[in-house]
Amino acid sequence: MEMSAAVHIGELAFLKMVLHAAKHPESSVNGILLSDQNCDSQIIITDYIPLFHSVINLTPMLETALYHVSQNSCLSKLNDRYTFNPNVNKKLKEILHLKVHRQIVDFDDHLNDVNCDFLNLQLSKSLCV
Repeated sequence: MEMSAAVHIGELAFLKMVLHAAKHPESSVNGILLSDQNCDSQIIITDYIPLFHSVINLTPMLETALYHVSQNSCLSKLNDRYTFNPNVNKKLKEILHLKVHRQIVDFDDHLNDVNCDFLNLQLSKSLCV
């Protein structure tokens, strides 16, 4: 008999997904969910890496984005920062009011300007405060 795992979405991943969608309300957005599986067969989504805000049917772009994400050594540290805040809705309203969604960068933005950090490391730090 196959056992199913419970999936929990962490605050950071949730906020970054919403910010990505809020920045590009006219488009479909997609990204990568990073997870950790604990000993209780629970999958904990710890982070979200925004990739595209356009129709993605170009395999080379997706492969390039996945390569860059997989090569980043700091991603292994993300699981250490998982916390749950039951007041996430209040925090979401606040960051949307402050227009923080304008700060999130996706891989599309990175392709236009390689200085743009599509891993959003600074944004992630500020959201975890």
